[in-house]
Amino acid sequence: MKKSANQRKNGLQQLRQFWVVTHRWLGIILFLPLVLLGLTGSALVWPEATEQFFHAKRYEVAKEYDERPVTGYIEGALSALPEGDQVSAIRMPEYAGQGVLVGGKPYAVKRVGPPARYRVWLDPSTAEPVARWNLAPDTMWYMHALHGHLATPGIGRPLVGVLGFVLTFSALTGVWLWWPRNGAFLIGLRWRRGPDTNTNLHYLAGFWSAIPLAIVAFTGAWIVFPNSLGAPISFLAGEAAPDHAGRSHEEGPPPAPPMANPSLSADAAIAIARDAGDGGRLAFISMPTDIRPIWSVHLRCPTGPDCLQRFAVNDETGAAQLLHEAKPSAADLAAEEMERIHLGGSWGFLWKLFVFVSGFLPALFGVTGIVMWLGRTTRKRKLQSNHPGAPDPAPQTS
Repeated sequence: MKKSANQRKNGLQQLRQFWVVTHRWLGIILFLPLVLLGLTGSALVWPEATEQFFHAKRYEVAKEYDERPVTGYIEGALSALPEGDQVSAIRMPEYAGQGVLVGGKPYAVKRVGPPARYRVWLDPSTAEPVARWNLAPDTMWYMHALHGHLATPGIGRPLVGVLGFVLTFSALTGVWLWWPRNGAFLIGLRWRRGPDTNTNLHYLAGFWSAIPLAIVAFTGAWIVFPNSLGAPISFLAGEAAPDHAGRSHEEGPPPAPPMANPSLSADAAIAIARDAGDGGRLAFISMPTDIRPIWSVHLRCPTGPDCLQRFAVNDETGAAQLLHEAKPSAADLAAEEMERIHLGGSWGFLWKLFVFVSGFLPALFGVTGIVMWLGRTTRKRKLQSNHPGAPDPAPQTS
């Protein structure tokens, strides 16, 4: 019986050592991509603040204004667009201090990045241009590209999902490695478990953040693989398997340019949509094209800021159609909730704050973990030089 207990103890020690090595090398090998994902994820928790930090001129606008006719915004944008360009879409401010965003006609150029076009930001109170961006991807595009597919079209997107699973695994195994081997839970919570600040910071911060960090990482993987992870939910709900196309980060053919001489003006199309619905302030409008002579008009519902009524207004007939979104499936609802959790949109401000902080944790754990490993290697060499044949020093885990 005693031998059996010793065998179990030795087996557990060997398993623990295996996870120590696995945990360590996952952190070392994947340090750079995990840090990139983490830091860009933090930047995207509050995207408006990030954009304002890097592109302050876009926000040099009046905070209060009376909505002008859309033709005024079109004229203001055309004064800043290159000669010959046309306005393709207009996004009205969602909150005070945001400018009117106007998209110009896309150029037929294949290149890495978003569809090539100029964008103009207008002061909503005067329709005067305050900023213009050229054909190059801006800072926010790079943030999304790095976080969404590591700026590597094709293999990058699934790689990000795999990294989400790896970070989930690493966070959860870190809890086991944190657990004191003598079983004294409260001892594990003390600061001085190791010989230096790096070790203590790694253990303590790792314990308190492990489960929330695993949630952030797993929901990120879910966003990448909604079909596979949503299949069990569809099965339990008795629905067809989910078929999410996902948010593509690949470049397709450039969209068709706006119609040169539409029958309706933008203001007329908006008036038709308002008459067909409940009124409301304009949120977005895109112009018709020769391929699709339809105005797309989004109006804010009187019931709340998050509600939109979407209309398709036929430029030829003047008929407006209210577009109804299909009822989401159980897998759709799960995917939407996973995205809200991942971006900090669920569970209140404290969770959003943690999601922001969690983006810095891969860098913290990577640096402290590497320093711990190097320190242990140095101690090992020093011990063996002073005492040849001595066993390796055990990790400081209490």
